[in-house]
Amino acid sequence: MVEALVGISLVTIGLLGILHFISNSLQLNREVNSRFVGTYLAAEGIEVVKNIMDSDTAARGSWNYTVGNNSTYEVSYLTTRDTFPSGNLWGNMSQTHLTLDPDTGEYGYGGGDETPFLRTIQISGGGRVVTSIVRWLSFTDDDYDEVVLETRFSGWQDLE
Repeated sequence: MVEALVGISLVTIGLLGILHFISNSLQLNREVNSRFVGTYLAAEGIEVVKNIMDSDTAARGSWNYTVGNNSTYEVSYLTTRDTFPSGNLWGNMSQTHLTLDPDTGEYGYGGGDETPFLRTIQISGGGRVVTSIVRWLSFTDDDYDEVVLETRFSGWQDLE
């Protein structure tokens, strides 16, 4: 009888260890997935700004007329030169969660399911430095994780 109880307790402890390992694996998987999506969204933010700069150059416009220097904005993949936000965000951090359209798989601001991601684009250096910051609430604590990507553009206004 004692041997059976010892055997059952050893099996139970082993199963609890396996369940703990599976739980930690799932949590790590969520963290990695969030970091992957955050990096994608930060890169997309820089690409949106680059596309706007390119359209300004094609129209012989000037990027400096489109945005204010040392300003912070929220942009989506649909943002164009004509729909670029006119105002600087208060507090320099995004307050609007990106949404995910389940039909198209595209992130934006409206239509779709709200995600935990907040994206902010900061423009400085006369429009030559673009920083894309994506934040989301961490699964492991009550703090935000973030991905910050920055690019510096040079020579893009010198096309004559």
